[in-house]
Amino acid sequence: MPNKSTAETALNSSPMDYLRLCRPKQWAKNLLVAAAPFAAGVMNDLATIAQVGLGIAAFSAISSGMYAINDSLDAEADRGHPKKRHRPVAAGRITPLGARVFGVSMIAAGLAIGIATGSMWFVGILVIYALMITAYSLWLKHVALVDIAVIAFGFLLRALSGAALVDVPISNAFLIVTTFGALFMAAGKRYSERFELDDTALTHRAALDDYAPGFIEFLLGVSAAVVLLSYFLWAQEVGQNVAGAPWAIISLGPFVMAILRYAQLIYLGRGGEPETLVMGDRGMQAAGAIWVVTLTLAFYGGSG
Repeated sequence: MPNKSTAETALNSSPMDYLRLCRPKQWAKNLLVAAAPFAAGVMNDLATIAQVGLGIAAFSAISSGMYAINDSLDAEADRGHPKKRHRPVAAGRITPLGARVFGVSMIAAGLAIGIATGSMWFVGILVIYALMITAYSLWLKHVALVDIAVIAFGFLLRALSGAALVDVPISNAFLIVTTFGALFMAAGKRYSERFELDDTALTHRAALDDYAPGFIEFLLGVSAAVVLLSYFLWAQEVGQNVAGAPWAIISLGPFVMAILRYAQLIYLGRGGEPETLVMGDRGMQAAGAIWVVTLTLAFYGGSG
């Protein structure tokens, strides 16, 4: 429990507390909005870049709002978590009601940004995302397997939204890579929660009790295998449509290394916060940088 009363500490809330409530580290996930436009080779136009930027901002605002509402609901449970107890609501820096009001405001701002893009398909995806995450916060996060599926579908919606924003086609292989890549990360998150929290894991997330021993590891293996196979098929598909050096196929190398390094870190119990893991590990950074360079060459400068 916080040392001071909620009412007293709430008076000391600072802008930094509200920024922390938004979880800005999580905004990196929303870069996936740019994936389809990038792969379509249209991210060399300022109007397109601006449109994608609005899309990322919209998702960031809505996701921040959902985090705020979720923290207001989970404050009591978070106080028993070694890391989450420092979150503003759990620590008593922001009241649950204040977090909910702030969350609703952020969601409204995100929808307003989405409307500003002029793409009603994109706005529709934002609404579906907001409703899904609301259901997740209230109920679905307590349902084993469904909780992981919802997280994965959130990533898929981001990828679809990028295609909707700039009206570009998106291949089946691309969707499979995105979906199972997200499933891989979500399963890794659950595995790491068990690893880090040990005997207290079920107290923090009861749904973990419904995962039989070895099932999460099985899910990690299946999703990783599908991701690697579908990425190979996608890279081949891209290579057939792009002249010059086979940079898309070459990108398979750093992609595989990134998946393997991520899996290694998951089994070390470090996958609880995927965004921190990806941005904070030198191996992941190196593989990711090489991967981005090879794909950039494939789509924007690999001819000749």
